[in-house]
Amino acid sequence: MHPPSDEWCVGTTALSDITYRFTFRGRSAHGAASPEAGNNALDAAVSSYVGINSLRGASRPSNNLVVGMVFREGGRATNVIPDRAVLDVEIRSTSAPIPQNLRGGKGEEAR
Repeated sequence: MHPPSDEWCVGTTALSDITYRFTFRGRSAHGAASPEAGNNALDAAVSSYVGINSLRGASRPSNNLVVGMVFREGGRATNVIPDRAVLDVEIRSTSAPIPQNLRGGKGEEAR
């Protein structure tokens, strides 16, 4: 993680950068035999992805907001409800307050 700043060491504009790793935990279950017994961690991760992605439209173009995301984990088989999902998020902007205002911690565990 780079410290958020509007200036690079030689005085040019740079993107401030905040990174997060979100871990979502649920309860695994067989998708056909007992889906009601599961709590899908990937569903929660996808909902978070959609919410974070909406930041792109909420920022002024002059802030040069860049949101990058990737799912690192999200299940092992199509017929098993995943009990764990991991989402990595990187937010960059030429406006240092934007990543700073979004910063809630070094990463969060969601349940």
